Amino acid sequence: MELNVIIRVAITQQPITGYASRNEVFSYDLSCGFDSISTWENITDTLKISLPKYVYALDQDGRPFPMAGSNRIIGGDEGSKAGFAPLFLKGDYITVNWGYRYIKTDGNEETILTGTNGQPNLFEGVITEVGSNMPIELKAEDYMYHLKQIPAKSKSWKGYDLQKMLKELIQGNQYGITVRDDAQITLQYNIGSFSTNAGETVAQVVARLRNEYGLYFYMRGKQLRGGFPIYYEDEARTHAFAFKKDIVSSNLVYKRKDDVVLSAVGISEYDAPKEKAVSAGESKTKKVRLEVLVTYKNGKFTSVVKKKGEQLPPNLEGERRTFIYNGLTTPEQVIERVKPQLLKYYYTGLRGSFTVIGLPYVKHGDNVTITNPDLPDQDGIYKVKGVKRSATTEPKLRQEITLDYKIQ
Repeated sequence: MELNVIIRVAITQQPITGYASRNEVFSYDLSCGFDSISTWENITDTLKISLPKYVYALDQDGRPFPMAGSNRIIGGDEGSKAGFAPLFLKGDYITVNWGYRYIKTDGNEETILTGTNGQPNLFEGVITEVGSNMPIELKAEDYMYHLKQIPAKSKSWKGYDLQKMLKELIQGNQYGITVRDDAQITLQYNIGSFSTNAGETVAQVVARLRNEYGLYFYMRGKQLRGGFPIYYEDEARTHAFAFKKDIVSSNLVYKRKDDVVLSAVGISEYDAPKEKAVSAGESKTKKVRLEVLVTYKNGKFTSVVKKKGEQLPPNLEGERRTFIYNGLTTPEQVIERVKPQLLKYYYTGLRGSFTVIGLPYVKHGDNVTITNPDLPDQDGIYKVKGVKRSATTEPKLRQEITLDYKIQ
């Protein structure tokens, strides 16, 4: 069966000073290629896409127009100098979808495309940069971009949970950003004595929560999600892939759990009373940082507490992770928090990434069933940690899927 690639790009212009009527919506089914990265590890999903200049696009009324011409400026300040608005500008909205068109065995044409028939868009977000070379290159971010425009208030959030704080921070925003209203304990996270400052943006607050509390955040559409872990099984889809059939290439490695060595550095910061007397107006507490290396090898846990002026042992074998907590005051508390997180990765099965074609559309948080007709003992179901997507000029659509851990 021959698969004909479809890449559909839609751009919605946003008004700018001097061009209040700059509000065209146009789309086209052609590109010179693109790359995108989507994972909860990065906070923001990103896109880089190349657009040929000498093609026709469709406006919101379905009328074709050339992307280049005497009355079209692609981007930058040239438009204002020439007296008309640029076609692309930072801040414009962009949506990208892809799929295939093919002829079925009955002779009828079939089209399968993301963003249609209940499928989510492949990418939606905001243009952050417009290139000046040919082909035209656009860079974009998902709607986490808007959190950079929302100012944070100066406030101490002691007694708040994470969900309540985030909702208050984005309350009344003009971009339609919401927080997932969820009763999961991962979101109802007590943030202790955390404070925000005037001059910060909500995006900067989210970044600090990531660094100081080890919490992860991502956008799904215009909905902000946060916590650790941040998988939602109520919306996870399961996709099946088989070697010699669906998997184009593989960087997967099969390991027996008895051969796996796992370690993690658990980090906690907390307030402790100062030993010496303090003067009036001076804080009576100091920040203390506690670091514990927890290792799981040969079915046993061992731990090492970092001492002042010393370094923890280097990682000479196996996989090492970092888990950040807040408010834990003893090594024993840190160890008990690290153990269950570490054991998720103690399994016999596949690790790494593999590449498939553009459909079915896989997103982080989905589950994948991997089967191998030659080695059925290696079959399993895994959680998806991230997906790198690419489209080439050949054209080919590819998804590189990175596994997180084994479900069963």
